[in-house]
Amino acid sequence: MVHRPEIMTKNTDMNFHFIVPVWGASYTELFTDICLPMLFTPGNLGIFEKRNKAADQFVILTTFEDYLSILDSISYQRLKNLIQVEFVLIDGIIDLSKTHDAMSMCYAMAMGRDSVIPDKTYFIFLTPDSFWSDGAFSRLVELAENSVNVVMAIGFRVNLESMSLLLKSQIAQSPDNPAIPKSELVRLVIDNIHQLSRSHNILTKSGFLNSWPSHIYWINKGDYQLIAHCFHLHPLMVLSNSRKVAIGTTIDGEYLDNLHYRLESFHVAQTEFFGIELSPAEKNWGRELGTPSIKKIRQFAAYYANNRHWYFFKKRIILNGYPSKEIPSLLDQLISTTVKAICKRKWLLSYLYKIRSIKFIFDRQINLIKLFKSRI
Repeated sequence: MVHRPEIMTKNTDMNFHFIVPVWGASYTELFTDICLPMLFTPGNLGIFEKRNKAADQFVILTTFEDYLSILDSISYQRLKNLIQVEFVLIDGIIDLSKTHDAMSMCYAMAMGRDSVIPDKTYFIFLTPDSFWSDGAFSRLVELAENSVNVVMAIGFRVNLESMSLLLKSQIAQSPDNPAIPKSELVRLVIDNIHQLSRSHNILTKSGFLNSWPSHIYWINKGDYQLIAHCFHLHPLMVLSNSRKVAIGTTIDGEYLDNLHYRLESFHVAQTEFFGIELSPAEKNWGRELGTPSIKKIRQFAAYYANNRHWYFFKKRIILNGYPSKEIPSLLDQLISTTVKAICKRKWLLSYLYKIRSIKFIFDRQINLIKLFKSRI
């Protein structure tokens, strides 16, 4: 018998729905003037002009006032020539006083529309104050064609004040294609890194966020290299499910849990692309920073890291401002040693997480029972 090699067939019967919640004059302006134009690159929204599929959509959830502002923007005129644009108004429907909850509710509204085709529509979750390096969206299409269910990616915060000037200049010079080469963008990120992201740099002596080390960075500023191991990542692309899936409070937490996708169907972007989020320089955690502590990182993992988070954490993410330069061997050895120390007796940390989760569910049920009794 002649054994023929198995031929992998590509999944081409799919569509993409970009989802962007945006409201408020400052965020709307940031979206229309910088973050949206920075996506008009050949490897991002440019590929959807070539796809020219009616089922692909760019969904913007906003208020009526901000909707009018978006319609008047130059970037909207460009966007509607690349992909079908759909607006969903949220005035009076969503409480905008709690930003994170409101964002999640907006995503849920967009995912519940009639145009979504279960198991065929891929959601791409965007925010109005961020953009992605060129080639990110073309890579997402490629991964979808190869039946990946979820793509997780890292995003870095940069200082809005300094970075916006550079990006506006880039957009003005090349409005049709403002792409910045990935290596150059890495250098810009490291030069303009926000204090919120800088507090994840474990090479610091006293400015590390031990209370929430969801990201751990090793920043080699001299060579413009940033290496990361992260418990929490952004679900940039997720395949819609045939079941009704509750989004919960966040799309990177309960929503992923409720999808019940196998870990093997997740893809972590390690070198292909990354996101850039623009935040005012004065924004801070409001928490005490200190000397990096592996013990405290492990304590965090025992409380907040399930098996999926550990799967993400073991993936090394590398951004290199000069790709020809290798990571120094001593630094590479330090990273490996640190990750190994954090992962030591991972089974015990996972067990503690499960115990805490069971207690949390039990306490929540007790509180619901008490509330029910008080209303009888």
